[in-house]
Amino acid sequence: DDNAAYTLWYRYGSSEIVRAVAARYALRNTDAPGDDQWYNTETTPSDLVGYYAGLLNGSGGLTTASTDIIIGMLRRSAPVAADGYKQHFGIVDGLPGETVHAVKQGWMCCVSDRWVHLSTGTIGADNRYVLALSSREDIFYADDMESYPDTAVVDVSDDASALHARDTL
Repeated sequence: DDNAAYTLWYRYGSSEIVRAVAARYALRNTDAPGDDQWYNTETTPSDLVGYYAGLLNGSGGLTTASTDIIIGMLRRSAPVAADGYKQHFGIVDGLPGETVHAVKQGWMCCVSDRWVHLSTGTIGADNRYVLALSSREDIFYADDMESYPDTAVVDVSDDASALHARDTL
């Protein structure tokens, strides 16, 4: 939910949140956004796995109760996001037989003319596996649009290019 992300971002320190979490979890390839917009934070799948590992083993400094709250919320991830985007791709679609997962999905259109999709989380009732997937895919529109849809205000869930990007991940 982008509105919730904005609220938390500005209430708890904006880019300083990224710097603090990166330091606590020893995330060497995670950088705060240069423009102070949460959605432009840069990281790697390796750092995301490191974050989950630190969350689960307590080395990041959170209590077991706090970790349980976060994992519980991720386990309740809805198939459709608050903005209408279909978010059961990646881990969820890629492991259809796995009934217990705690996932955080991410997507963004039109970054250097590419779709960006992330699927991160834990798999198994005991969070036995941690997985982080990331893809960047060229945007394709058969009608050669002159400008791309603003995914912050336009529901692109059924957009052919978005569908293909989700399938790729």
